[in-house]
Amino acid sequence: MPIQLLTFQKRVLSDFLKKERLEITQYQQALSFDDFLTVGLTAFYLPGRIKEGDFPNASEVKSALLEHFHEEDYMQQF
Repeated sequence: MPIQLLTFQKRVLSDFLKKERLEITQYQQALSFDDFLTVGLTAFYLPGRIKEGDFPNASEVKSALLEHFHEEDYMQQF
C-alpha cells in the first residue's frame, strides 16, 4: 500500500475519531471516540491487568482507577 494512502487514511480516521462524540447519558457527558478508545478503554481494562509488584505504587494506581467504577462485579469480568 502506498505511504501516501496510509498517511491519508491515518489523517482522515484521526479527524473522524476526534470529531465524533459518544454520549454517556448516565452522567450527561460526551467524549470523543478518540478519548474513549485511548483513555477510556485503558482506564477500564488497566485495573484488571495491574498486579502488585508490577511497578512502584501499583496497588495505589489500581485502587485509584477502581474508585471510578461503581459496579460490584467489575473485577469478575477479568
